Amino acid sequence: MSIELAEALKRKLTGKKVIVDPACPELMRFAKWTGVVKTVNMNCKALVQFDGPADEGWYDIDPAYLTVVEE
Repeated sequence: MSIELAEALKRKLTGKKVIVDPACPELMRFAKWTGVVKTVNMNCKALVQFDGPADEGWYDIDPAYLTVVEE
């Protein structure tokens, strides 16, 4: 992955509300929650914090599995 791609994804996704693709088995646990993209790392993964119960962690998720939702 290139630095330019990571920076472009960061500009596009940071601060956006997202939902995950529930068809991806690894992400099914987040299917009921909305998350906020905190940043994008240099591996081009979005760092997402979900609004789940007592969950303050950030999860690195491939942007291909994320959909931006309106506020």
